Amino acid sequence: MPWLYTRTSEEFVPQMLNLDKLGAISFEKGCYTGQEIVARTHYLGKNKRTMYQARCATAAEISPGCSVTDNESKVRGMVVLVAVQDNITQLLVVLHDQAVNDVNLQLANQSCDKITLN
Repeated sequence: MPWLYTRTSEEFVPQMLNLDKLGAISFEKGCYTGQEIVARTHYLGKNKRTMYQARCATAAEISPGCSVTDNESKVRGMVVLVAVQDNITQLLVVLHDQAVNDVNLQLANQSCDKITLN
């Protein structure tokens, strides 16, 4: 489940965070700020970014909002949430759909730590 911080609060629509797949958003009722773009994305099916689980073996501190790049330094996504477990950094990252098959994803931190999708 994603958790947003000030740095990431206006970066995503609910579909990018898989909230539609989790049943955390309804397209049937209610009015809320941003409803038009959320509904349009849902009904036209044009969401081009999705959240994935990833991992990274690093001792460096990673913050939500850190960019995910490819080996040519092109931004391919963003870190949403970070948790360290058994010396492995677990990540939730939102990636552009084309980046999912890229085997050279890395964090845009000082050591350019490589990430792997779970």
